[in-house]
Amino acid sequence: MGEVIGGQAQSTGEANGSVNLLKRPGYFVGPLPIHIHPISLSIAHPHPSISESSFYKHIDPELPDIERLRLLLTWCASRAENSYASTASGDTLPSLTAEEASVLRKAQGNILRMLADKQIDLSVNLQSVLSGTRTNDQNVSNRRYEAQYSNEIRSMEQEQEAWKKANYHYETFFKEEQGWFEKRKSDIFQRETLSAKAKGKQKAHDAEEDWNWLPSERHLPESQHSGFSLAKSVLGLRPSSSGSLKRESARTRIGHEDVEARLKKQYSELAFNLDTLHTHVNTARATTRAAEADLDSRFRLLHLALDARSGDLRDTSRSGAASAATQIVNSYMPPIPNAPARQANDPHDLFRALAMVDSTRPPGQIGDGVRRAAREVQRMEENGIAGSSQRKLTEVPQTPKKAPGTPRRGTTPGRGSTPGR
Repeated sequence: MGEVIGGQAQSTGEANGSVNLLKRPGYFVGPLPIHIHPISLSIAHPHPSISESSFYKHIDPELPDIERLRLLLTWCASRAENSYASTASGDTLPSLTAEEASVLRKAQGNILRMLADKQIDLSVNLQSVLSGTRTNDQNVSNRRYEAQYSNEIRSMEQEQEAWKKANYHYETFFKEEQGWFEKRKSDIFQRETLSAKAKGKQKAHDAEEDWNWLPSERHLPESQHSGFSLAKSVLGLRPSSSGSLKRESARTRIGHEDVEARLKKQYSELAFNLDTLHTHVNTARATTRAAEADLDSRFRLLHLALDARSGDLRDTSRSGAASAATQIVNSYMPPIPNAPARQANDPHDLFRALAMVDSTRPPGQIGDGVRRAAREVQRMEENGIAGSSQRKLTEVPQTPKKAPGTPRRGTTPGRGSTPGR
């Protein structure tokens, strides 16, 4: 056991990385005499001259709570071991045999070793749950937000990496295609600048055109695949064994005679197909016209019926004749000879026509309401109420006068006439 004073204590603490001896105002004192325990060599212990009540002043507050608790327990266990060995007497503690003292030292050494090796769980969360304290809602919310935002940041980073790869891929593709176009442009320019004599001296494969400048089919959308395949078939382009496009020779392509025979066969069927198509079109047109005429007539009748029911009997005739609605109402009314001219759109005519229709209706089609109304009208006719067309007022009788023949009384008996009268 060796003592280290002042600057040596500071260098030892920095080397072990367990106790930071930087001075903190208030509760962290700073460098003090310490000693190294023989069992927990990786942890620096305070000097025996420092009391247990001052241990907290020498623990770095920047350490996590678990490490601070572990360091405090280690110091206390080491101090308890040393204090028992130095103060073991009959007055304070019972004396131990050599075997019991050996067992005690082994147990204390095992506890110190387990604390130093972090084999004892000193989780603060477990202790708070066991003590029954409630967790802080803000801390729980912060942890949830931290996990959520960490996942979002991770997904955004992955998306950014994917975009970087796609950007690099298309930049490389653009550079390759641009190189192909530049090469093709230079080849065309060289071919045009050659003289006829130089063109004749060229080899056959040198005069062949390079079709690799065409885009690949996998780089085109689905809607353009059919058109691209048709263009390649018209130009006679086929992929070679090396993967590049190459125009087929005249020997491998379809001959001109075969193409002309196929066209003649299709042309002979074209006239019949056109006639059939014209027939179908004319039939459809005639059917459409007939359907339009029928629908127009039906909707015209519906319009007239709606106008007649709503009472909007407007005159729609251009020649001055009665409207169609008026004609419908007049058709249900019998002609009255020597009758004055009726007013157009008269509501009485509409009611008379409805009465005529109701009178000619079969009994099976008459509803209960109509029967009750007919009985009420019949009762009123029998009582003479329906026949009276004018309302009469009952005269109030005059106030009765005195009965005639009643004698008048003269003067009061026993009294003379009043003088001066």
